[in-house]
Amino acid sequence: SSDCSNNNGGCEHNCIDDATEKWCSCREGSEVSKGDWRNCDDINECEIGVRGVDYDVDCQICINTKGNYTCGCYEGYELHPNAKLCIGQFNAEHKYI
Repeated sequence: SSDCSNNNGGCEHNCIDDATEKWCSCREGSEVSKGDWRNCDDINECEIGVRGVDYDVDCQICINTKGNYTCGCYEGYELHPNAKLCIGQFNAEHKYI
């Protein structure tokens, strides 16, 4: 059984007290490693994800990061402060159109 107080139960991310088998879990954006259930592997939202489901529909160029993702934007758009979507198309005077 788990002993989360001892080296986090050997878990990379989260240890679940009172579990009898496989007591490790992973933070959002990661999944339990297929090779070792104590470790966590990054989920590539951009590669396996669905636009509008796993990453924002307004993310023009999805860029995977460890445990998350960010976006690149096409010319004329800018990255929203949350780094998850592209906003506004600008005209020459830098006003939203």
